[in-house]
Amino acid sequence: MKIFNKERGDIKIYIATHSDFVAKVPAIYEPLLVGSDFNVAELVSCKDNVGDNISRKNRSYCELTALYWMWKNSNSDVLGLVHYRRFFPGLAGNSDLFGILGEGEVRHYLARYDILLIKKYQLHKESVYDQYKACHNEADMVAVREIIAKKCPDYNQAFRDVMLGNELVRYNMFVANKTLVDEYCQWLFPLLFELEEVVSVSGYDGYQKRVYGFLAERLFTVWLAKRKPRIKYFGLRNIERQKRRQVVRIWLRAFTRRWLR
Repeated sequence: MKIFNKERGDIKIYIATHSDFVAKVPAIYEPLLVGSDFNVAELVSCKDNVGDNISRKNRSYCELTALYWMWKNSNSDVLGLVHYRRFFPGLAGNSDLFGILGEGEVRHYLARYDILLIKKYQLHKESVYDQYKACHNEADMVAVREIIAKKCPDYNQAFRDVMLGNELVRYNMFVANKTLVDEYCQWLFPLLFELEEVVSVSGYDGYQKRVYGFLAERLFTVWLAKRKPRIKYFGLRNIERQKRRQVVRIWLRAFTRRWLR
């Protein structure tokens, strides 16, 4: 595993957004308009329909159209993906957006870890497979299992372990060295593209059409279980739900964590 040089190297964390993102953010952040083939944002200059892209798939792929664009078009040494309302908590920010992960923290952690993630979600009464079956179309997950068995059978055990377990990495959010991101994307997207050949979303409602984004959360968890990178977990900073007092507590925890680890 290539270790990130914390003194050098370009960092870019893309903010997936469907519309204008107006909050001021540190220089390492870049708003990225997803679904740019049909979504409009006058104040966002970075769009996912430029260069090699799958922007037209956004209604089914969700933030994965941003991930694909980053993989194919960004040359930064470190890549990250967050959402317009979901961030990693940290020490950076200003009066617009306070208490998010900053450049110094990224360099600090990636000198010790391979990838930064939101902490795993714990399912208390059902497995990952059962939860997907209850909320989505089970046949899609069965098809994924069959494609993995055919294309990368060395992932079969990790797939079974994750599906029978009760932990899930949600939101498709991360910060990592680009070499690791490339490795993941080279594994993920061929699986999803083959899945498109056997899955039809024509009868799905708007929510269920997001099938590839939902499946990618499970597949990301599988890839991590097989790949076993060194992971640093964070809580979730939701800027739409958290009030100022909550943010101060998050900032203080981040400050303590930054200097004690």
